[in-house]
Amino acid sequence: MGEKPRRVGLLGYGNLGRFLYENLRKNPSQWEVAFVWNRSLEKLNKLPAHIVMSDINNYNKFNVDLIVEVCHPDVVKDHALNMIDHADMLIGSPTAFADKNFHEKLTEKIQNGNSKNCYIARGALWSAGEIKQMADGDWLESLSVVMTKHPSCYKLESPLQSKISDDKRVVLYEGPVRELCKLAPNNVNTMACAALAAHNLGFDRVRGVLISDPSLTNLHIIDLDVKGTGGFAAHTVRRNPATMNNVTGSATYRSLWASV
Repeated sequence: MGEKPRRVGLLGYGNLGRFLYENLRKNPSQWEVAFVWNRSLEKLNKLPAHIVMSDINNYNKFNVDLIVEVCHPDVVKDHALNMIDHADMLIGSPTAFADKNFHEKLTEKIQNGNSKNCYIARGALWSAGEIKQMADGDWLESLSVVMTKHPSCYKLESPLQSKISDDKRVVLYEGPVRELCKLAPNNVNTMACAALAAHNLGFDRVRGVLISDPSLTNLHIIDLDVKGTGGFAAHTVRRNPATMNNVTGSATYRSLWASV
């Protein structure tokens, strides 16, 4: 007899959550959806009642093997430390790790072997493995991530939201990724992944640039500029097809599914 399908719990049922739910259901020999939770429960009305989890604190009653988070970094910070006691976890909102206290507590718990496994989805980050290799060898000297999207594709906190213009290209932010994660928690998961991969630099030394450009009506652009010791340099540009009003580009959906 073959192995039983892994039971998966989904935290978040927005566009990404629905995409993952449908793909999990298409592979019943490998996966079984054990529960779905969403901050707005009305979005779950059309799902089978037995998998709707109305209270997030009931996750341990569903006997899951893997919890996949695709909702908000606050949910990660509030619940991940307890959830990984019961199941492996795939985190889709790595901006949560910009919180030093949470990052240190989760890292310590994992290193001490007091938890299940924790995975981080790379999302739209290109060359994450190469960046980590350079950081492991301590020959990564600098990393810059420039993200450019249509104004409608941003969900920002003050004061960045007030800087957006529907008529012209605007540099909304330029500086350490840590601060940007607080101001744009839903938008800069790519930068957070870069800061985690570039662990010898971290959130305070990886530079993030956020740009709003009304001309980008069908894609998101991510520029990576990497410099290492001995004159090493690399520059990559990722053009991710995306519709207006959509925070997430189409290739990121496939990347996250591959992470699962």
